[in-house]
Amino acid sequence: MTDFTPTQSVLFTELEKRPVALSFDQTHGSSDGGAILLSAANQRYNQRAGLIEKMAACLPDTRQAGKVDHQLAELMRQRVYGLACGYEDANDAARIGRDPIHKLLAGRDPIKGLDLASQPTLSRFENSVTPRSLYAMGMTLAESVVARHGQRRNGHAHLVTIDMDPTDAATHGAQQLSFFNTHYDNHCYLPMLGFLSFDDEPDQYLCAAVLRRVMSVLQRAPWACCGV
Repeated sequence: MTDFTPTQSVLFTELEKRPVALSFDQTHGSSDGGAILLSAANQRYNQRAGLIEKMAACLPDTRQAGKVDHQLAELMRQRVYGLACGYEDANDAARIGRDPIHKLLAGRDPIKGLDLASQPTLSRFENSVTPRSLYAMGMTLAESVVARHGQRRNGHAHLVTIDMDPTDAATHGAQQLSFFNTHYDNHCYLPMLGFLSFDDEPDQYLCAAVLRRVMSVLQRAPWACCGV
């Protein structure tokens, strides 16, 4: 074959701060290119800030600033996008820490940027979240969902339905707050999920997710009634 055939690329010029080109002959490749669309959805969720960034703002950062390599928003993006791409465990950080797409999603240069957080850093990040922060993030999620659909419907809805349903998330080992459930015949988490629907629309929108044990702790906490 003597004719020159350039590699076809698809450009997403509006999704990130820099154009993103998809091709199949690059040294630094990734199989998670579709996650860029998740980043676009997050950025367009709210004109002022994405939902992930708003959730990260609920977390106090008590670390020494001079020793911090990974900002809370970056850790939140890494964990959320990793879960969305099927990397459920913090151990998967070793697989995606150098992945150019995941570095881009975290707000770093996909090639020259610092590698993403390691498993110990992610585990410390997850374990540092307090019931107070969980409550604040829950309020932020609910307020964001209501505000978004209030804007979508121009503030008009004759009927708003709140549907509460539990769902199981199977666990394997001795995770905290994991209990045996007879109905599901397995050790699992059983979070209570809250969904909103408007008028006769068939779609439901997630607005809350709370573990039963955490929910009882929130109800007993004195600050839980203060909107903190």
